[in-house]
Amino acid sequence: RIALPPTTAQVLAPLIVAEARKKFPRIKLHIREGISGSIHDWVLEGRVDLALLYNPEAGAELQITPVLREPIFLIVPTSHMPLPASMTKNGRFRLKQISSVPLILPSHSHSLRTLLERLSREHRLSLNIVNEIDGMRATKGMVEAGLGYTAFSYAGVYEEVSAGTLAIIPFTPALQWTLSIVERHSAASRARLKNVL
Repeated sequence: RIALPPTTAQVLAPLIVAEARKKFPRIKLHIREGISGSIHDWVLEGRVDLALLYNPEAGAELQITPVLREPIFLIVPTSHMPLPASMTKNGRFRLKQISSVPLILPSHSHSLRTLLERLSREHRLSLNIVNEIDGMRATKGMVEAGLGYTAFSYAGVYEEVSAGTLAIIPFTPALQWTLSIVERHSAASRARLKNVL
């Protein structure tokens, strides 16, 4: 039983299943998709054996193994709401300007929201959250319509960036999060997933 965030699931679930069928044909995978807060609870409750999570909350009962670090970008529409030049420097969005832009972000249970709130506290900034949406498709639709901006990694918006409806702007200073394997059980299950990945 493996849990994945939606954008990660779209890319990794087919790869994980294909590799597992090849290397472990007698294992039947059950893949669940959910937001980080839900996935964290599933691991703690034993409802999944392994999970991939961005910036998981450390806990005595969890084993966390970092897999990769991804940059986080400001996600902007290409046809609405251009950013004033004063907010960017050398094509990068100044983090100190984050209070000035209307943000569409997930609720507090999402690791991205936790990360942005922590960073805003560290830099003594506030977040101007105009909508809370726990769904990447709805969030991207709102940004495309010019109703605000969001923040995410490229993996979550690459199709829209390729289609020209959204654009990514790096932050300065750079923001990133870490995708990790999270489990509550033995190291043997982590080793199996590492073999598949």
